[in-house]
Amino acid sequence: MADQPALEVAESTSSRKRPRRLISVLIVAGLMIVEGIFLFCLLNWISPPPLEAVAGDDPAGGTSEGSGLDERGLSWGDGLAEVDLTSCTLTNRNGPKAYTVTISVSVLVREMDEERIGKLAERMKSRINDRVNFVVRSADQKYLNQPGLETIKRHLRNELEKCFGDDQLIVEVLVPELIQAE
Repeated sequence: MADQPALEVAESTSSRKRPRRLISVLIVAGLMIVEGIFLFCLLNWISPPPLEAVAGDDPAGGTSEGSGLDERGLSWGDGLAEVDLTSCTLTNRNGPKAYTVTISVSVLVREMDEERIGKLAERMKSRINDRVNFVVRSADQKYLNQPGLETIKRHLRNELEKCFGDDQLIVEVLVPELIQAE
């Protein structure tokens, strides 16, 4: 019988702790929700509104208000044509790992030179493949990972101009596909 009052006291203290714990958890959760709402409203009030983008007519970067010319003075549709040169798969071992690289190379030329470049590309297919392989195989990994591939394009342009024998034929080198795999 002496055990009965101690048992009742233990049950009554544990039943009192449960509502206190529940109340404290609810208070903390409520404070966190209020704090989240406050921060959301404060950051929306402080931050500037998003900028409006103005779409242009020119995919080469010109706008409808401007002249529509790029940095070379050429308009996107004005007498320019694309000529596919090559597509090849090769291995780049420059660096700690070997990578298999699949690349496609095209050039942007003036329309009056399109037929000439097409014929030269057919006759020099092996030489063009050799130069593209040379540039990509000798490239460091950081150049293959550049967002615009500026360095690779510059080296390709230099090598292709040597192949064609004329540095005025190529307006721009295009790399529509460059895929790397380990």
